[in-house]
Amino acid sequence: MSSEQVTRPEQIAGRLALLVPVTQTRLHDPDNGVRGNCMAACLASVTGESIEKFDHIIDAPDWWLAFEAACMAHGVAPLRLHALIFDG
Repeated sequence: MSSEQVTRPEQIAGRLALLVPVTQTRLHDPDNGVRGNCMAACLASVTGESIEKFDHIIDAPDWWLAFEAACMAHGVAPLRLHALIFDG
């Protein structure tokens, strides 16, 4: 996938058509010390690479920074949104 800037709707639609469904191979199970690899599956889907290429992300000291670095290396940028919690 090229790293050219995607700005128009038709460019985005074309890129979304290239997504390859990838299923995570490890489900998060904190009781048994298993960290899931859903983010590796997402990145594999977007880049067309194998999930194994990104499996190291969850084991990094700061998995988000590792995820960002892997995304940027493949010409995509993640967007992190923080949810607002309302009481009431």
